[in-house]
Amino acid sequence: MEKACENGETKENSSEESEQIEEVKLESNVEESEQKPQTHVFDLLTEIWDYILPNLNATEFHTLINTCPAWRKMFESQRATRLLHLVLPILVNHSSVTKNSLLRWREVSKSSKAIIDNILEHFVSPPKYFESLSTLDTEWSTYVIDESQPLRAIIPRLRLRYNFYDAGRIQKFMAHLKTSTEDSEYSSPFVTKSLQILLVSLVPGNPNNFNEISLNMLNKFGHGVIDITLHAAGMNVPCFFSLLSQLPNVKRIGIIGRGGQWNEDMQQEIETWEQNLELDHLEFLDLEGFGDYRTEENPMSGFFPALLRRCGTQLKRLTCSASNIAALRPELVPNLRFLRVNTFDRSAFTTLSQLDSLKLEELQLRSRSREPSDLTLPEIFQAVSSFARDLPHLRLFIALRVNENEVLENSEVVVVPLLKLTKLSTSLRNVQASWFWTFVQLYCPQLKHLNLHDGTTYELNSHEITQGEIDSLKEGFQLSSQIQKVTISCGLNSRGQTPQRVVLERDVGQKRKRFERMAWL
Repeated sequence: MEKACENGETKENSSEESEQIEEVKLESNVEESEQKPQTHVFDLLTEIWDYILPNLNATEFHTLINTCPAWRKMFESQRATRLLHLVLPILVNHSSVTKNSLLRWREVSKSSKAIIDNILEHFVSPPKYFESLSTLDTEWSTYVIDESQPLRAIIPRLRLRYNFYDAGRIQKFMAHLKTSTEDSEYSSPFVTKSLQILLVSLVPGNPNNFNEISLNMLNKFGHGVIDITLHAAGMNVPCFFSLLSQLPNVKRIGIIGRGGQWNEDMQQEIETWEQNLELDHLEFLDLEGFGDYRTEENPMSGFFPALLRRCGTQLKRLTCSASNIAALRPELVPNLRFLRVNTFDRSAFTTLSQLDSLKLEELQLRSRSREPSDLTLPEIFQAVSSFARDLPHLRLFIALRVNENEVLENSEVVVVPLLKLTKLSTSLRNVQASWFWTFVQLYCPQLKHLNLHDGTTYELNSHEITQGEIDSLKEGFQLSSQIQKVTISCGLNSRGQTPQRVVLERDVGQKRKRFERMAWL
């Protein structure tokens, strides 16, 4: 019995000793492995990865992941999947992002594709499109490198892939889709969900008709389009409405060109076709570059009034020319919040004065003329006063010719103070006029932000702002106690000047940022 106990104790002692020996071996192996230097992909400098990652396609990216167990494990984990929606938005806004890297990241997985697609869709959404249109060449340019917003330069170039101005390009595009994995009735082949199409005045039914080829493409993929621009070389009524009927999810429609020659039967044809038009998601009509046909006897004739009658209550944003604004009626667009009018026509300001029931959040008055307008200050600001109750932002892109003796406060025309106006965007030329600060002091009591630029592409006064001009603008803080910020953007639309932005803030000081132009300019 004692021997048995001794034997049992011996076995226990030997097992404990063997376990201790194993632990020592394991510790020894760990120490040895820690002492040996290990090199893997994580050892590369960040600057090197900034160069490598944007140039990898989907296959190469997966190959890279498989070369490192740590990376492979990371990308297979649920944590990585959950973090993907946080990481990709940071990557696409990095200054090193390119059009190719954006498309390659989109191919990595279904999750990454969905994330990139949502980012791209945001950039062509009506709010973002309207903002980009409103600030192009005054606050930003596709030819200027802005590291804080790299996608602003990339998206317009990406959209060029879907500019269909000839039948051959559409046919080639459709032929490519037959062998593409994206050729599905449920998917859209348009990465940006945006395209431009030429609309010509030809008779439908001809197999070689460009309009028929366009309709065939949109019949299959039109559901995936949220943004479309039609370049009109004459407007064939059936083709126009047939094309729009293939776009059930479109949010913005832009038309550039002219409506064509009018005849008596055309209006009746339009009124017949418009009855079946359903564009439930449309919220932005961009007709600034469209010359609609219209008779003086009937200002409600033409394509623009037809669209207003069918979709006007949905519209939140509208751009139009002086020739189109005559058809604007407040009861047709009760929910309109952003209006941009390209005009220097007195009749247009008369129409604006009659839209006082609209609760606009932003009003833009723009002139394509390089010469100062003959419109007087009272005429312009009487129209602006129509929206005085609600308007927080006014963009005045009209160069005004004002006599030194013409003072707004002595005018016989009643101008109502803009009590809700907190932001005013205009050109340096207007700020330097004698009327400007009088207008600000008398009619803009709540103005917080003065946003200035050195001229649009239609003006010839682009120049590099001097420190003397900046110092004179600082005096605005004394002239108006409510102004907190003055932003000056200049040189963006002039290749001969350095693009830059100067920000002046009350009690903070001055900041100046210079931008570089694209290398190929």
